[in-house]
Amino acid sequence: MVTERPAMHIVTTPHGDSIHRSPSGQVREVHLSSGATVYHPPGGLRRVELARPDGQVVVASARGHGYVQRPIVVRNTTIIKRTYLQNGVPMARFYRPRMFNGVALFVYRPMRYYRPAFYRWAYNPWRLPVVYVWGWARSPWYGYYGGYFSPYPMYESPSLWLTDYLIAATLESAYQERMSTNSTPTNNYAGGQPITPETKQAIAEEVRRQIDVLRMEQNQVSSSGGSVTTIFSDNAQHVFVANSSYLYNSDAGECAVNEGDVLVMTGAPPANASSADVRALSSRGQDCARGSTVSVPLQDLQEMHNAMMATVDRGLGELQAKQGQDGIPALPQGSIGTIDSPYAAEAQPDESVAAELEGVIKETDRAEQEAIDQVATAASTKLTFSTSGPAQPTLIPGLSTDQAKAIQGEPQRIVEVGNRKIYVYKDLKITFTNGRLTDIE
Repeated sequence: MVTERPAMHIVTTPHGDSIHRSPSGQVREVHLSSGATVYHPPGGLRRVELARPDGQVVVASARGHGYVQRPIVVRNTTIIKRTYLQNGVPMARFYRPRMFNGVALFVYRPMRYYRPAFYRWAYNPWRLPVVYVWGWARSPWYGYYGGYFSPYPMYESPSLWLTDYLIAATLESAYQERMSTNSTPTNNYAGGQPITPETKQAIAEEVRRQIDVLRMEQNQVSSSGGSVTTIFSDNAQHVFVANSSYLYNSDAGECAVNEGDVLVMTGAPPANASSADVRALSSRGQDCARGSTVSVPLQDLQEMHNAMMATVDRGLGELQAKQGQDGIPALPQGSIGTIDSPYAAEAQPDESVAAELEGVIKETDRAEQEAIDQVATAASTKLTFSTSGPAQPTLIPGLSTDQAKAIQGEPQRIVEVGNRKIYVYKDLKITFTNGRLTDIE
């Protein structure tokens, strides 16, 4: 049973910003008076979310990564358009708003569908197993995850090929995002266990289910975009591959879910619940432990599912492009090509996305640093801000080395790795990148 999440200690600055700390003193969220919220998940990247009065939402992490969301009207139907920026490349995706248990959700909608014969080909096993060489065995992202994931030696069906495509694309994207922070990532998967064959099979079954959903949607797509339901409406088991970093409560206390972790939901959440209890099928060593029960907000589960659907959708395009090559069987006659959805006419990504993300990151960097400096000044001068927990000096990302030492004291030793310095204390390690605190362990 998942216990209630420990209350955050909240410190409010005179400017109206608030810093939310865990009971151990680590910063988890910073709420800025501008309306932006900054999340600091353990083991993951800082994430900024800003909701604007005009209905736009900006979500940014590392520079060159994130999206700008806005509502648009297509054929008298309001849909959500997101322009993602990944490694500097913009791309548009579409979502339909839906409500479940009083929670607002956005459901991924394909820009284009494939032909019915192609979905049948992708859904069923191949006549003979396929040996396929991916070509990323020596890629930095593959080495970074330290054996957590290995591809199948051969493929009996498209769903197994798409399973490896999904996991690889998720991990590669997350690695590139980490590298965009201009710091050298440390491989911290050494304590974890590889994804088991049973877990990969569970992912493959979810992928196969998604192919069938796309096939049925293509058959019934209409001027309104076809019927749209959430993943919580079918009372079926669903498997999720996390594409980002989150902090949740579990039956063992607070824990992190990071990219590549695998969760399973075995049925619909209770009536009126805004979260669902899921089980961790696979994780790295420092994440929510395999087998633990984790309480996850419905919005986060829907977003994980959206990311999987978008990746599987892209993977189907890769399969179609590679048919008849590198061991992939040729497609049957009449299965090549795509069919536009009602949203295809809006496929052009918003040109301003890069500038908008950069502007939000810069402004949030400045505002968050001001809030951190105010708290640090209060700690050194004995000033007291409004607080819902103990008014005590605390380590906060963004502090200088002198500010951190004023709170924690001199370290037992210092380890230097490139542009990072790791201060080692008896029960604590804090990392500075370019002179600013970036991680607390």
